[in-house]
Amino acid sequence: MNIHAAYWKGLGFSGEDLKHSRNNIKAGVRLLKSIQERVSDPTVEVIASVYNELGVGIVTNYGASVAKFYREKPWLK
Repeated sequence: MNIHAAYWKGLGFSGEDLKHSRNNIKAGVRLLKSIQERVSDPTVEVIASVYNELGVGIVTNYGASVAKFYREKPWLK
């Protein structure tokens, strides 16, 4: 999930913890849940945009791309 331990220390994981994929995924899930709870319109586009660029006030290209993949689910094909 590309979680930076020092930047997201409030998630409770050290840099060493995040070297393990299970912990990295748990930290990512906590971060996404936190974003979901804090934004007024928690769509996939908005959550992905904020995940990629904290404090952004618009849906970014990244957020739109994530939403497109989420809708199309190419990993199931």
